[in-house]
Amino acid sequence: MDPGAVYADTRRRLTALVRSLPPADVDRRVPAAPLWTVKDAVGHLVGIVDDTLAGRLEGVGTDEWTAAQVDARRDRSLDELIAEWEERAPDMEAAMGGWKPYAAAAAIGDLVTHAHDVRAAVGRPGDRDTAGVAVATELYSDSLGRRLHKGGFPALRLDTGEWSRQAGTGAVGATVRGEPFELLRAMTGRRSRAQIAALGWTGDPAPYLDVFSTYPLPAEDLVE
Repeated sequence: MDPGAVYADTRRRLTALVRSLPPADVDRRVPAAPLWTVKDAVGHLVGIVDDTLAGRLEGVGTDEWTAAQVDARRDRSLDELIAEWEERAPDMEAAMGGWKPYAAAAAIGDLVTHAHDVRAAVGRPGDRDTAGVAVATELYSDSLGRRLHKGGFPALRLDTGEWSRQAGTGAVGATVRGEPFELLRAMTGRRSRAQIAALGWTGDPAPYLDVFSTYPLPAEDLVE
């Protein structure tokens, strides 16, 4: 797998979507990131590329780091943001093959997550069976496994009917079943605690609910 090519494919899919949106949708709030509009989400993604290429990685991933990216681009038009992304992203994509695998997967995972945040905000679902989604699912499954191991939890089996994967080490304490996209969104803070508990569980879900997601869970259900 060429991570740069996967990132580029995901970027182009999102760019095509947002270019097709009416102005009202560009300014629509994103339920998964309620402080942002759709344009702000794009600004964040463009800012990641700019900061990465410039080596501005202090505080990477923090709220302050991402807020600075959005604030710096808030007054730019969507067309200007896309132009910057299309100009700068190929340099990052060309370099990604030389990154550590986790770093490359993290860049793809963040892009996939926000691409589907945008799709949910504007009611345009799609692109749920792409290479980018596969990379993101593996990334966040591995992250879940590390949280389980660190917290001393029994391993958890993820079962989609298409594939099965163990998160964590040692004996399996429970199995959770769901569509691949639903499990991905649950692992990325895009499903509420109640929605995660309502997935198909064999075994007690309670020990896993607080560590299932890499990011904080929304208080209200998110439906896509």
